[in-house]
Amino acid sequence: MKNNHELIPAIITDKNGKITTVYKKPQNTTVTMPLPSPSLPQHKSINDVRTAVIERVAELYNMTHESGFDYRPSLAKGVQRYLEETLHIVDLALRKDGDLAQGVAKSIVHGESELIVKESIHYYEKTNSDNYWRTVSEVRALRHYTAVNIHMDLTEVDSNIQKSCIALMRFPPLIDVFPRSPFLNYSESDHYFINNDDLATLITQRPDDIEKIAEIVLQYGTSDAAAINGLLDGALPALAEGHL
Repeated sequence: MKNNHELIPAIITDKNGKITTVYKKPQNTTVTMPLPSPSLPQHKSINDVRTAVIERVAELYNMTHESGFDYRPSLAKGVQRYLEETLHIVDLALRKDGDLAQGVAKSIVHGESELIVKESIHYYEKTNSDNYWRTVSEVRALRHYTAVNIHMDLTEVDSNIQKSCIALMRFPPLIDVFPRSPFLNYSESDHYFINNDDLATLITQRPDDIEKIAEIVLQYGTSDAAAINGLLDGALPALAEGHL
């Protein structure tokens, strides 16, 4: 006989109606518990993000300013008012090396407005800029144009409006002639802007044509939006004489 030490008896009735005892292996009734899933990484709380921003700003600023002054207490007061969304944007920008991180840190130490910091980071990356302070000046200039200044936050507008903003940022250098262009206002705060709001509006309507618009402004010495629009559409200069 087979070794029945690991078998258990079971009574069955065969096909002829005969009752027989047989031995079977016990069924495995052990319930296999699922392995616990690995815990998801914990997101930093907003207070942790705020602390990280303050520490990083102080670190970056002290790299270029050997005053020995602890900026963190004053930074805490300024950063405390930042919206959570802005803090996350700033936190990501500060993690990068070079021009952007250094510029953002200096802006915050100098008390720059939250909105300007946020918009400058956004358009610095959108335009592939390599000069943070130039981007800040260009972002400031956008507030002079009725067509885009109706929007509170220029990072939260649709892609077409953002394209218009970028065109307005890129246009002034195209017509900035020595010693100064008569079609630009030069600000003491190191930025310049188009001094004809109708021309600025035309640029927002035709952002792909900024090089052609600049050529017309320089060639004909005008910022008249109606005349420029006519020339863009193929009108002969003679037909635009009333405007030029």
